[in-house]
Amino acid sequence: MEEIVRHKGTVLSTSDTHVRVKIVQQSACATCQISSHCQVSESKEKIIDVFDVQSTTYQAGDSVVVYTTRRMAFQALFLGFILPLLLLLVILSLLLWQHTSEGLASLLSLSALVPYYGILWLYRKKVANFATFYIEHT
Repeated sequence: MEEIVRHKGTVLSTSDTHVRVKIVQQSACATCQISSHCQVSESKEKIIDVFDVQSTTYQAGDSVVVYTTRRMAFQALFLGFILPLLLLLVILSLLLWQHTSEGLASLLSLSALVPYYGILWLYRKKVANFATFYIEHT
């Protein structure tokens, strides 16, 4: 059985096809009593679109739980961060091995990420099919 990653959130808006949910990710120290006096604590707001066939059962302001499997979360992490890092390192290594100047090699390896993210953007609907979020009332 796959592990599930859950986040509490609030419904921002609904439409016929999807629900927009705002989740707040907090660091461990953000819940500390003295976090207002500390500059280490942080929290980030994220907006998630959940495509749900029963989106009409949710209203703006509802408290919900958004969840996905750990496998899907890892796949999204892999496509968004790990694979581009590997691409960057491989191209940089190959260019430096070919005795390209360090500045030019850096620029060329960084510019290789533009087509990667462009292709990822073009296929965003296919990527969204396997990176699915689910929603339930709390």
